[in-house]
Amino acid sequence: MKLQESDLMCFKYSKEGLRKRVNGFGPIVERYRYYKVWIDTDLFFHPNGLHGPAHIQRVLMLTILISQLCELSEEQEKILVFCSLYHDIGRHHDGVDPFHGAASATKMKKLKHKMNLSSGDELEIASMIIQHHSVDDAHAIKEHKNLRNFWNPGDYQQLQRLFPLFKDADNLDRVRINDLDERYLRDEESTRLSSLAMEMFVYHQKQPDLTYFFK
Repeated sequence: MKLQESDLMCFKYSKEGLRKRVNGFGPIVERYRYYKVWIDTDLFFHPNGLHGPAHIQRVLMLTILISQLCELSEEQEKILVFCSLYHDIGRHHDGVDPFHGAASATKMKKLKHKMNLSSGDELEIASMIIQHHSVDDAHAIKEHKNLRNFWNPGDYQQLQRLFPLFKDADNLDRVRINDLDERYLRDEESTRLSSLAMEMFVYHQKQPDLTYFFK
């Protein structure tokens, strides 16, 4: 769902404002370092491309930040982190490709070595998020509604909660191609991160270790 124009008038986080909001960056940086080891350069068609490991690193950091700002559980954060690691591994080019989400989900399921989730249900939720992150929201929501009679209510609610947050984390890094339209961000906290996402991207171009941005 698009935010209304009035919603876009909300304040944007500065780095120091965000530091206060999350009570310091220490735990966030620690989690980022813990999960970053799962980024496998060999899984990407173009390691230095628009959708390569550098993009994955920023989306990973953004998913952790959004998880904290939205007060998600550790299990919910892990699902979003998992999606950040594998959502683009099915790409074969850097152009528009609405089918790369499905290709990424298929490739992810075949990996013998990947980050572990707590259950098969969580893996299925992550797979569905990855599969539909590259398609229009209306199409994704329609597909998700078809699952209601087959999934247990708890898993379906998790999908509904986490899918838009992951799409926001991925979309925030559209700053790298100067194509972020805040009106299409789905959560207010995501909108508040838009300026910081650009600042983080610019910094990352010069310093490969993203954690230094949060010193």
